[in-house]
Amino acid sequence: MTAGGCTAPSPATPTPGPATSTSRRSSTRHSTPTGVAPPPRSHERQSLVFYSDTPAEVDDLYAALLETGGTPRRPLQDAPWGERYGSLFDPDGLEVTLVATLPTTP
Repeated sequence: MTAGGCTAPSPATPTPGPATSTSRRSSTRHSTPTGVAPPPRSHERQSLVFYSDTPAEVDDLYAALLETGGTPRRPLQDAPWGERYGSLFDPDGLEVTLVATLPTTP
């Protein structure tokens, strides 16, 4: 069928839609648009990073969050790139990462 010199697709021709991909991140299969991350698992929804002034403050905050129901994810450690950091999940499943720059030695 033509209209004004253009050919219109017949009703039997599928109209192209957005490209999709199938992910197997979990036991449930789902389809997401290409270039878009699949829906997050509950603990991956959001993450907060807090930068503290001192490594001691990171230690204190980490301990306080554990005392109020946090679950460790990464234990506190001094990283080779010069930071003290650790992360945990709060009681609602939000990941909280605490970071402080290690003091430099002359």
